[in-house]
Amino acid sequence: MAARVRESLEQVPAGEVYRLRPAGVPRTAAIDIELSPPPRTPGWRSPVTLTFHYVHWDHGDEAHIAYVPVLGIETITTGAARLAAKLAQDVRAALVRSGAARSLERLTGLQRTRGIEVVESQVAVDVGSPLQHEQGDNRDQPESVLAKVATDLTRERLPPAFES
Repeated sequence: MAARVRESLEQVPAGEVYRLRPAGVPRTAAIDIELSPPPRTPGWRSPVTLTFHYVHWDHGDEAHIAYVPVLGIETITTGAARLAAKLAQDVRAALVRSGAARSLERLTGLQRTRGIEVVESQVAVDVGSPLQHEQGDNRDQPESVLAKVATDLTRERLPPAFES
């Protein structure tokens, strides 16, 4: 995770890195989803309740984000009150998309998680200043063709000119 954070931040332009807003403190929670059996499924006759653990955090007052690791989905809403409803909808959609909603075997594979834990970690990233980024961009560019074939007359010693 630290390597992925470092790699992604090093690719962001310096001006953008300094504008990033820190996210709120991540918290863990769980959501229960009840699924009814699909039609014509002999081995599955009654509804099942599934528990999905997730991490959620605020991004200022504008966004509330939840991440469900076992499904690999993120839900983003503009209000904290709407997050649980939107997350339940997104979890159901992910189960249908993956085909897991039609198979008890696949659903039990998703229910192995007993909980998740958030561990705080620090990552040192050298983002550099905007000036360093600008100088670095110029070093990567090939030398100008004009600089190769032309003579800079401001640096040359020219013979004196006389007016007649």
